[in-house]
Amino acid sequence: MNRNGTRIVLGVAGLGVVLMGGLAAISCGGGDDAGPAAAPTTKATTAITAETTPTPVATPTKPAPKPGAAQVGSVSITGAAVRETANDVTAMYMTIKTTGTGDRLVSVTTPISPMAQLHETVMVSGAMKMQEVAGGIAIPPAGEVVLKPGGLHVMIMNLTAPLKAEQTVAFELTFEKAGKVNLIAPVKTIGETTGMGGMGSATATATRAP
Repeated sequence: MNRNGTRIVLGVAGLGVVLMGGLAAISCGGGDDAGPAAAPTTKATTAITAETTPTPVATPTKPAPKPGAAQVGSVSITGAAVRETANDVTAMYMTIKTTGTGDRLVSVTTPISPMAQLHETVMVSGAMKMQEVAGGIAIPPAGEVVLKPGGLHVMIMNLTAPLKAEQTVAFELTFEKAGKVNLIAPVKTIGETTGMGGMGSATATATRAP
């Protein structure tokens, strides 16, 4: 081959090298037109919590105790009443029940008198006499005891003022096991508290138990 032919071959070979280098650059991501890789897009999810207003719950109201009735532990008191009087002595009657193992009424106090005693009516030498019950009044297990005219009762002496029907009297009763309880007893007429006649003379015969 002559000199001119050799130059042509070399020129073609050099062009091939240039073309191959350019293709390699493009395949590797080179070049001025290639921009930075786009960052992946993440969508933020906002949790929405519905606010709810709590429905107000009504607190049950404890009913006021009925006049003549009270409850403490397993002991209940019903039918309490005080006899009206024009002098300074009277009595209170009631029914005491227990659903427990038994209890004992040991004392009664009231602001209308400095002297309230648990009394029983006994026969002495052919005469009825009222005296304080030694140790208090026992209530049998799962049973009841009735305080009534001619029997057990709460004797109230040295009243600060006479009592009239439709008034009420406050008491505090103390039980050996159940503890203390407040009681409001209505004042009733002598006719409503049958058998209470003659109670006014009890101050002369009332005695304290030994």
